[in-house]
Amino acid sequence: MHAQFVFGRQTISCFSIRACDELCINSTAGQVDYGSMNNANTIFTPGFEQTEGAANLYPDIVFDRDECSGFIKASILHMYGCDGADSVYVYWDNVLSSFSAQLTDGLHVLRIESSSGCSFEKTYDFSAMSISMLPCSLVFFTYCSPNGDQSNDTWEIGNINAPEYAQNEVIIFNRWGAEVWSGKNYNNAEICWKGEDAVGSSLPDGTYFYRLKTGIGEYSGYIELLR
Repeated sequence: MHAQFVFGRQTISCFSIRACDELCINSTAGQVDYGSMNNANTIFTPGFEQTEGAANLYPDIVFDRDECSGFIKASILHMYGCDGADSVYVYWDNVLSSFSAQLTDGLHVLRIESSSGCSFEKTYDFSAMSISMLPCSLVFFTYCSPNGDQSNDTWEIGNINAPEYAQNEVIIFNRWGAEVWSGKNYNNAEICWKGEDAVGSSLPDGTYFYRLKTGIGEYSGYIELLR
């Protein structure tokens, strides 16, 4: 026996119907169209239109581990799959973030939402991921203010204590190219430039130049000395 059930296109629950001793109806979500049942062993599932949910975002993300600090830099380069969004909001662990975030090892949840209703959410376990390593890079501060206020009293070189840079030599020159100070194994603490010459006399304010020699290369630039 062939039986056909036709439902009007109303916004009601969608039903799964099977033949049994009595009519059995199981409700699922959706909008009913129609369906048919052929015999007592056939499960009847009507056609339906699923309600539309939020569209998906698809981010292009790069992860790098900083060799110096051990932190992981998460950089969102591009996002796809959502048109017409005026604004996009990035959350790491439910905290509003920028497109570039610095994170620790372990589990972290990334959620992205757009003003047009698109979304993306995923949990990352950095301790179980293979993440490329960013080699330590030197950071050269361009300002020195040795006035005793505990701020920039010495000239600092970021990451100078990393193993690959620990053996080094720093030479400071004035604007005429004359050497005024030098030090080996510069470490921002015991061995550092304080705006003085080789015998400990204060140098006049102005622009000075440095040359840093390490086992993997040389670096040069300028420093503004201002008390």
